[in-house]
Amino acid sequence: MAGALLGPATLAVVLGLLVPLAILFRYSFNRFVPGRLMVEALTVENYVKFFTDPYYVAILVRTLRVSAVCMVLCLVMGFPLAYVLARTQSRWKSAFVMLVVLPYARPAGW
Repeated sequence: MAGALLGPATLAVVLGLLVPLAILFRYSFNRFVPGRLMVEALTVENYVKFFTDPYYVAILVRTLRVSAVCMVLCLVMGFPLAYVLARTQSRWKSAFVMLVVLPYARPAGW
């Protein structure tokens, strides 16, 4: 029964996320020719250029550093809040949970 319930959600994730990512991954192996949109090929020169050009490597390192700092900050701020919300018996617990979840809600039609 659980498989039948997970099937549509899994299909939506595959179609909405994984298929476009697979297409982009395949496009990354095409040859870059200035002035042309896309030249069908199967080459790794884009990856070689990316990992050997210091400009692109610096951008990759900066991106990884920013994402690591962001992840650590979210963990440091999120775990204590989650622990307190999970352990509290206050009558304000539902209000505090709503204050945490409310920023994720979006108005209808957005």
